[in-house]
Amino acid sequence: MSHQGKFFYFGLGAIVACDGRTYRVDKVLDHATLLGQDVATNEWSHLKASRLSPPPADQPAPAVPDLVTHGPAYDVAQRHYQAIKPLVDNVPRTKAAVAEAAKAAGVSRATLYGWLRLYEDSPQLSSLIPATRGPDRGGRKLDPRIEAIIEAAMLKKHRTKQMHRVTETVAEVISMCKSAGLPPPHGNSVRARVAALPRARTLRERGRRDEARDRFQPIRGKFPGADWPMATIQMDHTPGNVMLVDDAMRLPLGRPWITLALDVCTRTIVGLYVSMERPNASTTGNCVSMVMLPKEGYLKRLGIDAEWDAWGEIGVLHMDNAKEFRGTVLTRACVEHGIDLQLRPVKTPHYGGHIERLMGTMAEELRKLDGTTFANPKEKGSYDSDKEATMTFSEFERYLVTWICKVYNAGIHSALGMSPNAAWDLKAAQRMDGEPSGLVRGPPKDPERLRLDFMKFDHRVVDRSGIRMERITYWDEVLKLRIEEPDPEHRKLKRKFLIRQDPRDITRIWFLDPDTNVYKCIPTRDLGRPAVSLWEWRAVTQHRKEHGKATFDEDAMFETLEELRKEREGSLMKTKAARKHHQRTKEAERHGAVARAKEAAAARPSKVVTGVEGLAGRPPSHDAPSGGSFAPFDDIDF
Repeated sequence: MSHQGKFFYFGLGAIVACDGRTYRVDKVLDHATLLGQDVATNEWSHLKASRLSPPPADQPAPAVPDLVTHGPAYDVAQRHYQAIKPLVDNVPRTKAAVAEAAKAAGVSRATLYGWLRLYEDSPQLSSLIPATRGPDRGGRKLDPRIEAIIEAAMLKKHRTKQMHRVTETVAEVISMCKSAGLPPPHGNSVRARVAALPRARTLRERGRRDEARDRFQPIRGKFPGADWPMATIQMDHTPGNVMLVDDAMRLPLGRPWITLALDVCTRTIVGLYVSMERPNASTTGNCVSMVMLPKEGYLKRLGIDAEWDAWGEIGVLHMDNAKEFRGTVLTRACVEHGIDLQLRPVKTPHYGGHIERLMGTMAEELRKLDGTTFANPKEKGSYDSDKEATMTFSEFERYLVTWICKVYNAGIHSALGMSPNAAWDLKAAQRMDGEPSGLVRGPPKDPERLRLDFMKFDHRVVDRSGIRMERITYWDEVLKLRIEEPDPEHRKLKRKFLIRQDPRDITRIWFLDPDTNVYKCIPTRDLGRPAVSLWEWRAVTQHRKEHGKATFDEDAMFETLEELRKEREGSLMKTKAARKHHQRTKEAERHGAVARAKEAAAARPSKVVTGVEGLAGRPPSHDAPSGGSFAPFDDIDF
């Protein structure tokens, strides 16, 4: 893997690849279109920005470290970013401005220029992580037991709402060391570790969260009233006020949950996620990754002939204080991709006014559908939503996306006096006027890596049977050399590796190779396992516990899964809950089949595959590549 989930920027004269041909950029026509000349035939062509990539002859860029495995180094990267932040968007920048920023950061101009080069080459926070050069010259590490005592003392004294002084923390360390029969460290060693604590985190632990946010949370763009497309994105969930029917019997299924993302500057809808599940970290992460990536493949999969050319890097992501917006996965992924995650202050709905108005507009649109639930029981009257419902889940998703692309984004917005699409083009062109050489954005070469960054993660040891998660065993030949590998820092402990998992289909995981920083797709040890979502698997676990059955026998667990599915199929006519379970199962099977087919296609480069539609009808393939190859961005299944 070369550039992972990064966006690329191309200016005039740049050499780019598009649809297997190499071009030289001659003009930037707008934010989405360039004029290029084929370097082999000298033919001129219009190039779509969403299809650009670096030329094949480029040397691969260094792999970007994963945020989870380099946590402490990110504190340093944050300080570097704060130093260069005033200069990042200030183009052209003067030597005086650079000298002033270098002086404020306490470094030389050459050092600051180096940080700027690193960030501009790879506009991710991880690019500012300093290279590891071993232990400090002349320094020696303290005994690990003393380090543990210092950490305990800081938790007890310094990182509390009582806000004890550092001298009290030093005294506590000395006291604890004497009790343990260990020589106490010098007071300066304790002070150094206190000083190394992230200031923002310390303020939060001391009960000063507002001060931490105001002083240390990065701000990109303004809110409300962001100046450029993608500068500020608002996101929220809502239950759709329409009743859907299941695919099998077309009987009442329930109301869908809709996650929408809105660009505040242009009022363009830039992403959505539709599910029968209540909002969670997975649905939120999928929506965020969809916002950032081109949507051509998604529209192709739905069979919609429309343009939805709204994507790119997010500046500020603004949400309410719901649990799914405060998870570790989303927070760390936003830091990795330079997204300023801002949560709406409690009891201040006006901070989310734009997305709230959009939800109201969408609710009015859904009232036109058969099976609408209306806004309240009084308005609904005697209307039977279950009886009148006609639309399946897939039909509803297609309808909603068509409305977004052809009605909302293309229609006149009352606050803008033009359509959101026109506002996007206008604002993007205005911003380009201030960029050197008319820089234009290109999509990430590895969009799957970006999507993985927003997936749930955990750490696991590799043993002789493989990797075990959620009582399922996963295996691939790439794990052979990792069996019971010792931890590089604690040789007596086994090494734990970073694992990502998609809750929609847990019969595959992604294993991060720490040597190459490349994710490897790892299937279940038994390749015949049926696709199953995390929610359904946990329901199986709970069922077996309630009936006094073991939950460590993987074969028995899958047998129970099949039994429960058959029972639900038999009760489809009886209960809405059974139909909802059945619909979720079908969604998991569809997602698993499409994903495996894409991986199989990626493993066979000699065959030409035209989109997901050409793959979805094939039987699920279990020969997922172990080399971490993923489908191109056109076919990402959000």
